[in-house]
Amino acid sequence: MKTIFAERFRELRKNNNLTQAGLASAIGITDRTCRAYESGDIEPTMRTLLSIAEYLNVSIDYLTGHDAVINENISLNDADNILMLPESEKALLLYYRNLTEEGQDYVHQQMNIATSIYKKRKRQSVGIG
Repeated sequence: MKTIFAERFRELRKNNNLTQAGLASAIGITDRTCRAYESGDIEPTMRTLLSIAEYLNVSIDYLTGHDAVINENISLNDADNILMLPESEKALLLYYRNLTEEGQDYVHQQMNIATSIYKKRKRQSVGIG
């Protein structure tokens, strides 16, 4: 039985005019694995799921059936800017966007704490105290 992931994975591949071999190569899997994903025989690891989502410009929630929207809140300007980010920052952004609102609020709180600590240490290092 095909899973939602299998159906969406195949649909996205076809909508992007990609062959199984081409998509497999782009996301670092074998052709055989790509076929198995499309048939629903196996599911990707989290790392591969992230690669798929990033390459196809969709959310992990969309791929796994937890969201019906392919990609929200990305304008052309945002997409252009995202493409210019280093891969590590793209991964962080993707993780962040796939968090719930509560999860995003928690990240904001932690970033504020980390920023405050960093600024305090910097002031202390230059003797502003």
